[in-house]
Amino acid sequence: MLDPIVNFFTQIFQWIGRGIGFVIGVILWPFMWVGRWYGQRGWILKAVVGLAIVVLIGLYANFFYATQWWNNFNPNYPDTYTFEKRNVSAGEQVSAGAGTDTA
Repeated sequence: MLDPIVNFFTQIFQWIGRGIGFVIGVILWPFMWVGRWYGQRGWILKAVVGLAIVVLIGLYANFFYATQWWNNFNPNYPDTYTFEKRNVSAGEQVSAGAGTDTA
């Protein structure tokens, strides 16, 4: 009695799975093609491409290190501005220096 309904939903999910598999296959196909092409090349090209990949990974690692770890962090950095010693308030017009214009 429920077999046609179960079969219908089973068929629907099978087609959804096939569609997802097809999309993943289309996305990964260029990478698989390049991998097969690279595997058939000589050792000079493999060395050059491998070195380029190692340099790219090294540059990415350097970027990651520079952005994720704080170097020379000074928690008292606002004190370097010495706001209490300034005699000009914010937005106040200052006199022009030699050869400059404030307008």
